[in-house]
Amino acid sequence: MATPHQLYAEAVAHFKAGRSAEAEALCQKLAKLQPANADVHNLLGLALRRRGKHDEALASFKRALELNAKLAPVHLNCGLTLFDLGHVEEAEHSFRQALACDPQSTPARFHLGVALHQRARFEEAIACFQHVIVKEPRHVNTHALMGLGFLLLGRLTEAKTSLETAAALNPDLANVHDGLGIVAEDEGRFDDAIAHFQHALSINPDFTPAQFNRAVALLRRGDLARGLPAFESRWRLPRDASAAKMRDFSYPLWTGEHLKGKTLLIWGEQGIGDEIRDAGVVDDLLQRGDRIILECDPRLVSLYARSLPLACIVARQDPPAAEIAAANVTWQCPAETLARHVRPTLESFPQRPKYLLADAVHGASYRAQLSAYKSKRVVGISWSSQNAQFTRGKTIDLAAWAPLLKVPDCIFVDLQYGDTQTERTAAINNLGVDLVHLPDLDLTANIDGLAALMTACDLVITVSNSTAHLAGALGVPTWVLLPFGHFQPWYWFSERTDSPWYPSVQLYRQATFGDWGNVLARVREDLVGWQLKPVPTSP
Repeated sequence: MATPHQLYAEAVAHFKAGRSAEAEALCQKLAKLQPANADVHNLLGLALRRRGKHDEALASFKRALELNAKLAPVHLNCGLTLFDLGHVEEAEHSFRQALACDPQSTPARFHLGVALHQRARFEEAIACFQHVIVKEPRHVNTHALMGLGFLLLGRLTEAKTSLETAAALNPDLANVHDGLGIVAEDEGRFDDAIAHFQHALSINPDFTPAQFNRAVALLRRGDLARGLPAFESRWRLPRDASAAKMRDFSYPLWTGEHLKGKTLLIWGEQGIGDEIRDAGVVDDLLQRGDRIILECDPRLVSLYARSLPLACIVARQDPPAAEIAAANVTWQCPAETLARHVRPTLESFPQRPKYLLADAVHGASYRAQLSAYKSKRVVGISWSSQNAQFTRGKTIDLAAWAPLLKVPDCIFVDLQYGDTQTERTAAINNLGVDLVHLPDLDLTANIDGLAALMTACDLVITVSNSTAHLAGALGVPTWVLLPFGHFQPWYWFSERTDSPWYPSVQLYRQATFGDWGNVLARVREDLVGWQLKPVPTSP
């Protein structure tokens, strides 16, 4: 009869040979014979993990650590299994535990970097990767991830160096060529960017990030004819907070057919700013007499009902509103897909000054309140984006707005959604500026009220967030401050100072990542000149 030692050696042999089921069976037997043997529970966990039994594997690793908490490899295995289960924060803790047991563990350091990268803590992740490269200078995945981290921090030179090193070590990594494509795009080399994305797809035709990034590069360059069809790749992106949300409607997808009196259901799929932008394309259909049901964020219903009276406006809910089922719908279409069929070129954009109408009574009320600041121009400001994917690049600390907020003969009004009391108080106290805040208006929930307040402003200055879209759709004179490179949404295109979506919008672009000082200086100069001119007629 085999001894436990022999059984363990046999289990190890099975595992190394890829026979995970046999290894698991022997380890299950050994765990009963030697319940206090941490190595057995670790090997059992490895076999279970390889077989996709992640919860059971995690339990085995934890049992091993109960028996001996100083086993760095088991902490590492525990962390990898937590990764499998999508528990990145807990995985990070396990990798840190592994390093506490063995500070020289390169695998633990690398995977800690991966966890930090996934949690958008890129500086810390890069520090881990740099540590790994000192020991393993040819560790290609470390160079690749470090390059992507630099890229997400806007550090293009370092990103390019790391990604090119990774490509030299292994030219067949799709994510590396995808990253190099983003670098090229940020440098304004669109042809090179598209070539990199296509190279990534030649390596892996199913690599969705490269499909999507190629679409974005085409769109940013203004090539809507190729970019809009390719933009459908957004549905294949990983499901996270920034991904498009598919609605489960059974109606056939509209592919641009003439409606001929039939009803088209259009539904919003992304953030509220995107919904507002897409509403302009909905208005194109209404202008030609098409029958439309528009399902939207509940906060937009009253604004849309006033502005798009020929459409049936329903609030998005689950299950969908009864009005949809009762409407005899023929086709359905996600809102971001509309432009593919309605505005396939930049020349097809109409030049309507606005397509949304604020509540006139509330707008007049806000103008009356702000008239207390006699002879001053009213400038609404918004300084932050809450889009998790782009917040880092699109937000400007309120304190940095001081040069603008001190421009004479202007009164500045808070249009920033979210809880900003601490920032506003600090700006008022530390900068010696005034910023009007209307406490009775919820700038997040009451979009109709926010629209009315915007029409009481002579000018809106904002970062690229939903405020920019709402002000532009209302036809309010609006200056939008844009971040550098891939932090800049595609629909502002490249190099332009105007917007085909909104004739009242003027664009100010960063020249380098993170340099808002130059942008704000240009805006201040223009603001000083603007406040000396006659106020344009309110929309």
